[in-house]
Amino acid sequence: MGIRDKPTAPASPWQNGFAERLIGSIRRECVDHLIVLGESHLRRILRAYARYYNEIRTHRSLDKDAPVSRPVQRTGTIGSHALLGGLHHHYVRVRFSVHTRAPQRLRLRGSDRALLVWMIRLWPCLLDLARVVQPDTILRWHRAGFRAYWRWKSQGLAGRPRIERELRDLIRRMCIASTNAHLPLLD
Repeated sequence: MGIRDKPTAPASPWQNGFAERLIGSIRRECVDHLIVLGESHLRRILRAYARYYNEIRTHRSLDKDAPVSRPVQRTGTIGSHALLGGLHHHYVRVRFSVHTRAPQRLRLRGSDRALLVWMIRLWPCLLDLARVVQPDTILRWHRAGFRAYWRWKSQGLAGRPRIERELRDLIRRMCIASTNAHLPLLD
């Protein structure tokens, strides 16, 4: 990424302000919204975020321009390009507009998710092709799987278990015998 260390003097946090600000921006705008699956995945995410931060993201201190300046586009229709798997967007003016429909949301079943996890374990490079999945989505999938498992596990077990006929007859005989012995009745 082209970052070099430059040691600061001990007990001098004012020398560290720019680094602290950058780390906070990376955390708030990128890493807090993604599930990082390893060091190489984190490096790919940070490279893409650095490109976004330096070339596309507007900065208030630069009069709403990016550090790498770009020309102002005054004509054309506005188009959107997803960055970091849809976490951020880059809006540009397009001279020739081609109307396309937004892709429909992909609906995954439990078996699809299991296959996806298995494939990612075999081929980690597939993460480059993946879309961003928020942690809430992962938790929702997990909870749905948990509910489905216990629903399957408890099928046909509703209510009190059946008592064998011999045991019921024994209880009846004991109840009749207790009445004959002037003992309180069993309910």
